Amino acid sequence: MPFQPSVHDEQTILRAPLYAALPVSTREMVLARCHQRSFKRGETLFCQGDLAENLFLVLEGWVKVFRLTADGGEAVLHVFRPGESFAEPAAFGLGRYPAQAEGAADGRLLVIPAAVLMAEVDRTPGLAMKIIGLLSQRLHGLIAETERRHFLSTAHRLAAFLADLLRDADQATADGEPIVLNLPYDKGLVAARLGMTPESFSRALNRLKADGITSQGGRIFVADRQRLTDLAGQDDTAEE
Repeated sequence: MPFQPSVHDEQTILRAPLYAALPVSTREMVLARCHQRSFKRGETLFCQGDLAENLFLVLEGWVKVFRLTADGGEAVLHVFRPGESFAEPAAFGLGRYPAQAEGAADGRLLVIPAAVLMAEVDRTPGLAMKIIGLLSQRLHGLIAETERRHFLSTAHRLAAFLADLLRDADQATADGEPIVLNLPYDKGLVAARLGMTPESFSRALNRLKADGITSQGGRIFVADRQRLTDLAGQDDTAEE
C-alpha cells in the first residue's frame, strides 16, 4: 500500500532537507513509492555491510548509527531525530552500508528506495548538486561535532546537548519552577553520543549542579534557562 502520511508526518517530512530539495511537482510521486516501517528500541534496522537499497527518514523516535569496532564495541557516529534522513551516501553509491543502524527509542521510519531517487536525479537537472550540497553540510556538521568532542570539556558538551533539547522542547514554566527535560534515550547512549564514558558523563552531570542543573533518572531539571544557554555557548577547553 502506498505511504499515506498523517498531518504530523507531512510536517515532519517537510522539515527534511532531502525532501525539500526535490521538485514540488515530484514529491507526491516519490512518497507514493515509499513505505513506512515501525521499529522498537534496540531493533536492528540494517547491519554494517548489508546491501544498501534504501535510505531512511525518521518520522518518530530516534535511530542510532554506529560502527562495530575490532574489539566488539560500538563507535556511535550519530543519533538521528524526527525530520532527519540517513544512509544517503551508501544508497547513492557506496553499494553497502558502512555502519549499522538500530532503534534508540521506539519509532517509525519512512523507507525511501534509492532507485526512486536516483531516477529522479537523472530526470531533474540540478538535483544531484543539491544533494551533494546537503551531504557536504552533513559532513561539516560531523566535523564540528568531532571538534566539540576534542576541544570542549565534558560538562560543556553536555550543556550544549541539553540546550538543544531545550530549544526543541520550548517549555514555558511558572516563575521559580525548573524546566524539566526528558532525555530522548538512555544515559549510556547520550554519553556515547557525546564521546564520553558513563563515568565521565556522571561527573559532567555533577559539575552542572553548581549551575542549577540536576537530574533524576531520565529527567533533567534546569533552574535557569539563560544559564544553560550561556554554558552551551562557552568555548571551554578545560580538563575533565
